[in-house]
Amino acid sequence: MPKLRFNVRKVADDSYKSAGSYGENNSRRTTQTFVQKYLVKALKNRAGDLYDGDPEDVSPSQIACLDLLPIVHKTCYFDLASGVIHPYAICLNKDIRRMRDNPMLFEVTCNFATQAMPTEDCKVVIKTVANPQDLSPQVTISNNGKDFALYEDYDYNQCYRYAGIDEKYQTPVVTQRPFITLNITQFEYSISYSQMLERSYVVNNATWQGFSAGHWRLRCVGANEVDVQTRMGPQTWAKVQYEAVLGVNGYYDLNNSFVDIGWKQAIPLIASKYRDEVDPDVVTKFTHIGTSIPKLGNIDADGTKAADQLRHQYITHKRYKEGNFDAWIQKF
Repeated sequence: MPKLRFNVRKVADDSYKSAGSYGENNSRRTTQTFVQKYLVKALKNRAGDLYDGDPEDVSPSQIACLDLLPIVHKTCYFDLASGVIHPYAICLNKDIRRMRDNPMLFEVTCNFATQAMPTEDCKVVIKTVANPQDLSPQVTISNNGKDFALYEDYDYNQCYRYAGIDEKYQTPVVTQRPFITLNITQFEYSISYSQMLERSYVVNNATWQGFSAGHWRLRCVGANEVDVQTRMGPQTWAKVQYEAVLGVNGYYDLNNSFVDIGWKQAIPLIASKYRDEVDPDVVTKFTHIGTSIPKLGNIDADGTKAADQLRHQYITHKRYKEGNFDAWIQKF
């Protein structure tokens, strides 16, 4: 096998396309695509003479990973002539074709694309940068709802028991409270497995995005290495994806006021027995009136029988560790 040299030159045949569509619930989706083309020559010496041996000695697979060519799913878009980058446009495919009129010349076409965003993202098409913090995160927002049982409807009527017989509804009346999910993609120098674990299933320990501590739950969804053109030349950074969910957990208290507990766990105070208020060593089972058939009843936080046996109370438990989101998530 002869020792070959390769000359890689970008040709002025770039293109750009931005296409919009509609997704679920009429949501907007916009994808930006970039195309770059290169000409690669197979050389036999430093002088730049084309290789004149058997064309079978040169295969497209030899050319695929030459240093100056983009790497699929790793290289971010960069235009050498203008110095402009689009860090969220990643090389998705690379096509290498041998020129028919000269088997030692190869045309390479590289296609870059962004992930679908609500609108065309032009603010990140900027000059080369010095560090990951120079690149604004990409953020998409979705909104959904979570069911909550009501004791009183929005006409101010009680809606949990049948009038006159004090029996609970078999199926509760529910409402929906909205919750927001942020999908955040940002660049970092690197991220380790331990850092990914540290930033997963953790709630904010201070106000973040306008909501107090304990209301956002963060998860590091994944990360991959990408090559970004910087002022110091190509650098390999981590492109990291996070999911932040705004918690709407809570319950309606005995006054039908919603108690917002963020990402704490609410446990209804329901038990099969209760302790005596005077003698705590005396424990009595809940039974149906006039029978010994056991049932569940409502208790207070101290284990005694609750005065209201139709609407239960709750205790809450902190179930997630806390963390400083501002130390991990760049401002957006």
